[in-house]
Amino acid sequence: MYFLYRIFRKPVPEQLLFNKPNLSLDTGISPFNMNFHNVQNMQRPWKQMFPKRRRLEFNPEELKNMKLRDTDSGNRLTIDKNSERIEIASHTTEIEKEWLFKHLQDAYSLDN
Repeated sequence: MYFLYRIFRKPVPEQLLFNKPNLSLDTGISPFNMNFHNVQNMQRPWKQMFPKRRRLEFNPEELKNMKLRDTDSGNRLTIDKNSERIEIASHTTEIEKEWLFKHLQDAYSLDN
């Protein structure tokens, strides 16, 4: 039943709210995507296939941990919150992530 619900559920876009001095993130719900032509997609963990919507708020100390990380699969924009690494803008291009990283640094006066 949950599988059917997830297939027909409307996607909700990810949102960032610049409520200084904090930054709020609503992870939203990405559109359901099951690609049968790629074997790796069939091996994705269950949590990636059925993500939960999360609403997080980052304080100025947590924002200092924001990094643009270069990985084998492309850039990742992350913020460490407690012991968890939160990825921001995961469905954007590398250029968009670089722009967002620079914009957040300027908006919150971060020196990374």
